[in-house]
Amino acid sequence: MSNNGASLQTLLQRCKNMGPTIFFVRDSEGCVFGGYSRTPWSVQRDRYYGSADSMVFTFKHGMVQTYYATNNNTYYCLTSEDSFAMGGGGSFAIYVVRSGYSVF
Repeated sequence: MSNNGASLQTLLQRCKNMGPTIFFVRDSEGCVFGGYSRTPWSVQRDRYYGSADSMVFTFKHGMVQTYYATNNNTYYCLTSEDSFAMGGGGSFAIYVVRSGYSVF
């Protein structure tokens, strides 16, 4: 964070049109989770994008749990200037919203 900051806007700007990417997030309770996207990130308000090889994961109690697309829909990635999400179809697998100036 000392090199790249912790703002969602900085994250989206640095990842814009880049891929593949892997990201990790640590929440306020110490849970680590993240995702993988082969498709370049871009801000496309109200429009999903990505591919079925996207996945999300969690680290808990020293174990990794991975979650792959079910292929029931094409709701892989969704980004806006204020948030990003992965996995959809009722609820998101990961949803990060800008809160003030920091997401971490």
